[in-house]
Amino acid sequence: MDVFDELIDRFGEPPSSVIGLIDIALFRSRAAANGIYEITQSAKTLLIKVTEIREEQFAKLCDGLRGRVFLKASENPCYQVKLKDGQSVLAALKEIAQLL
Repeated sequence: MDVFDELIDRFGEPPSSVIGLIDIALFRSRAAANGIYEITQSAKTLLIKVTEIREEQFAKLCDGLRGRVFLKASENPCYQVKLKDGQSVLAALKEIAQLL
């Protein structure tokens, strides 16, 4: 957020593309801190691959996403998150980041 504030001080309000890049960088940082190492999209589902299943983390996602998150406990565990109708991937990632 310090970098974002510095950008505004020097150059004024950044365009939406810059804000999008900052949002992605913030999400990547938060994801790494929570054991998330890869996110892919398959149709209207995000596959969030984690190093290990954390009960508290999964419970927070279940509470916040209300029936849109499923656990795939295999050799490579992941959470499957269904996108809302018309929801963008970035909006879904913001929603997930707030829950973590």
